[in-house]
Amino acid sequence: MKEELASIWSSVHDQFNNPVQIIYLAFVGFIVGACGGAVIAVFRISKETAFAGVMTWLGQHRSIEAIAYFIVAALAALIVGRLIKNTAIRFGGAEWIREALADGQTRPWMQILIPKFLGIWLTLSAGVSVGSEGPCIEMGAATALGLKTFDKKELFERRFFILGGCAAGLSAAFSAPFAGICYVFEIMRQKLDKTLFVFLLGGSFGVYFSVTLVFGLDVMLPLGETPYLRLSVAWLLVALGIFGALAGAAYNYLLRLSIQIYKRQNLVPLVFRPLFPFLGAGIMMLVYPVCAGEGMAVFDSFPQWRETMSFLCLFVVIKLLFTAFCYGSGIPAGLMVPILCVGGAMGGIFADVAYSLNLLPPGCEATLVVMGMAAAFTAAECAPVTGVVLVTQMTGAFSVALPMLLVVFTAWCASRYLRVKAP
Repeated sequence: MKEELASIWSSVHDQFNNPVQIIYLAFVGFIVGACGGAVIAVFRISKETAFAGVMTWLGQHRSIEAIAYFIVAALAALIVGRLIKNTAIRFGGAEWIREALADGQTRPWMQILIPKFLGIWLTLSAGVSVGSEGPCIEMGAATALGLKTFDKKELFERRFFILGGCAAGLSAAFSAPFAGICYVFEIMRQKLDKTLFVFLLGGSFGVYFSVTLVFGLDVMLPLGETPYLRLSVAWLLVALGIFGALAGAAYNYLLRLSIQIYKRQNLVPLVFRPLFPFLGAGIMMLVYPVCAGEGMAVFDSFPQWRETMSFLCLFVVIKLLFTAFCYGSGIPAGLMVPILCVGGAMGGIFADVAYSLNLLPPGCEATLVVMGMAAAFTAAECAPVTGVVLVTQMTGAFSVALPMLLVVFTAWCASRYLRVKAP
C-alpha cells in the first residue's frame, strides 16, 4: 500500500510540480464541468417543460383527441428505434464509455452527443418510465471529448476528459456537484489518482457554476426538515436498510429479466421495440400518471402519504414493473431516478408501519423517505458512498448524513447477501 501511494505521489510531483500547474489542472476540469453541466441543464429544462406540456394536454383531452398523442408517440418511437441501431446509443451508454477508456477507439463526439440528446429527450418527454442520468453521463463524456480537441499539445490525458465528463453528467443530472467524484471512483472503479481528483474537483465547481448559478437548478428534491431519530429507535435504521435492499434487489432482477425477454423474442425487430414503452407510457399517463416519466411526481403528494398507504404500495409495484418493461427494449435510458423514487416510497411505507406500531415520534416521515432512497440506491448500484453523497445533495438533507451511513451499510450488506447483480 505504501509503495502504491508513493508511486501515485511521484507521478503527481513529476507532472504537476508547482501550484500554478495544479491550479491550471483544476481550471481545465472546471471548464469541462461547466460545459458538460450546461448541456445537461438545457436538457433538463427542455425535457421537463415538454413532459409537463404533454401531461397537461393529455389531462385536458382524454377522449378521442388523445389518439393524436399516440400517433406522435409512435413516430417518436420509430425515430428512437433508428437511433438505437447504434449500440452506443442504447441503454445508458456504459459500453461506449468502457471502450473509450480501454483503447481510445470511439466514435466522433458529435455522433454520440446529438443522437443521445435527441433519443433520451424524446423518451422522457413522452413519459416513458426510465431515468435520465445514464444518457446524461454519456452526454457529459461526449461534450468533454469535444473540448479535448482543443488540447492540441496533448497536455492532459484523454482519460481525464472522459471521466470528468462522466462526473459532470451525473452531477448535473441531480444538481449534486460532488456525487460525480464518488461515481467515478466507486461505481466506475477508477484508481485513486490525485491528479484525477483535482481535475474532478474542479469539474464539480464547474457544474455548480453552470447548473445552479447560471441556470438556477438548485436542490432537485427539497423535502423539508429531516430530524434525527432518537437513539432508542435507531435500530429501525437497520430494518429500513434491509427493506430498501429488497426493493433494489427486485429492481435489478426485473431489469435483467426484461432485457432477456426482449433479446430472446424474434418477432419484433430492434427498430420497432421502442413502440412498446412509448405507447405504454401514453396509457400510463391516462390511467396512472404518477408512474409516468422518471417518477418524481410521487413526491408531490408527500405530505399526504400517511393517509394514502395503498397509493405508495401500488406505486412501488407498478413503477418497478413498468420501468423494467420500458428499459429492456434498449431505448436510451438510465436506472437511478426510478429506483430513488421507489426507495423513497418504500421509506414512506416503512414510516407508516412504524407509526401504526407507535415506534416513531411524529414528524420523521421525511427522514425515512430520504434514507429509503439511499438504501434502495445502494442495493441496486452497490455504491454506499455515492448513495449517501447523491441523496443528501439532491434533497438537501445534510443533517441526516451520518445516521444514513448505517442505513446504506446495512443495505449494502443485505445486497451482498442477496447477490444483487447489475442489469
